[in-house]
Amino acid sequence: MTALLRIYKKEALSLFRILIIFGFVGWLPSFTPELGGIIYQAISDAYVAVSVWVGLTLIVFYTLEKFLKINFATLMQKHKKSQVLIGALLGGVPGCGGSIIVTTQYIKNNASFGALVATLTATMGDAAFLLIASSPTTAFYVISVGVIAGIITGYIVDALPNNKWIEKDKRRQYKSEDKPDTIIDAWFWKILDFVWMVLLIPGFTLTIANSMNIDINKVYSFISPHFGFDLSVFLGALTIAIFFARPSENNPIDLSSREYVPIVRRVVAETSFIGAWVLLGFLIYEVTIYVSGFDLKQLFVTIAPIVPLIGVLIGWLPGCGPQILVTTLYINGIIPFSALMGNAISNDGDALFPVLAIAPRAGILATLYSSIPALIVAYLIYFVNGI
Repeated sequence: MTALLRIYKKEALSLFRILIIFGFVGWLPSFTPELGGIIYQAISDAYVAVSVWVGLTLIVFYTLEKFLKINFATLMQKHKKSQVLIGALLGGVPGCGGSIIVTTQYIKNNASFGALVATLTATMGDAAFLLIASSPTTAFYVISVGVIAGIITGYIVDALPNNKWIEKDKRRQYKSEDKPDTIIDAWFWKILDFVWMVLLIPGFTLTIANSMNIDINKVYSFISPHFGFDLSVFLGALTIAIFFARPSENNPIDLSSREYVPIVRRVVAETSFIGAWVLLGFLIYEVTIYVSGFDLKQLFVTIAPIVPLIGVLIGWLPGCGPQILVTTLYINGIIPFSALMGNAISNDGDALFPVLAIAPRAGILATLYSSIPALIVAYLIYFVNGI
């Protein structure tokens, strides 16, 4: 009985958070009409231009992953000489699932340190989904360069004298059977996820119109003149609200660590996670300009020579959130391609967390190693192409 009440209490708290988000969004115009309009536009743009494409990309990706599933852990154990290659390819897979496989195998002493470095170098994390959704050609180029850089770096690291000191903190037993407790009962997410997926259909019509430079209000003008924009704000707010309802339940690394998560749950959770960070990027840019009149793009032009370095340093931050923010700034034309490329190679996504928890020395050293190709590639692009 106590456990049941605890579950319902958490569900009630999550519903309350969702209502708070919608209440705040609805209250904005009455508090500050001009700033409220800017925030509304950012929510609409984040959903129509990004979240819908990310959601569709994840549906395709996770469906293919389910039907083409290969036991990469077993593959790495059988082909030790190819671990660096396998690790880099898994790191290049959008999201953090592939890289977490390798980091787990490293912690369990089934993968070399070079394979770990190769994986973390090739990993772009969830930011890859955002780039794929907005510019597939650019995403293919960035991911390909990252994988090549990972392979080269990984083999070089494995050829270096053995750094035994990084192995000393890897003796703690890794319990692969440990799984996070379910915070919210499954039926709660089934209802919420179903609603979001159904509403993705009208959301997709808005996205198609937007991609064809058609005013989204014209799509549903037969209902009301501004219904298209209002719908996009509602759907964008719902996407963000799902994340804030229970952030830990929508965290990609939490989902990846579980034995089985339904495709729909993974799609909605990761889209809401990415959408929240994308909206943050949009708001930082728009609100900064509104409040101060300061142009972030002009700032980065002024300090252009160190912008690639900044991208690499942000990549040191664990997790996908900051990296999604960098990709968002690139998509909006605020930072150059060299900064994006440096960040993509430098960042380790969510895969770094388990390594830092169990083998912190290895995690820190691997991050430093991945920064070397990141700086080289970023500044090659900057000096050769001037971007």
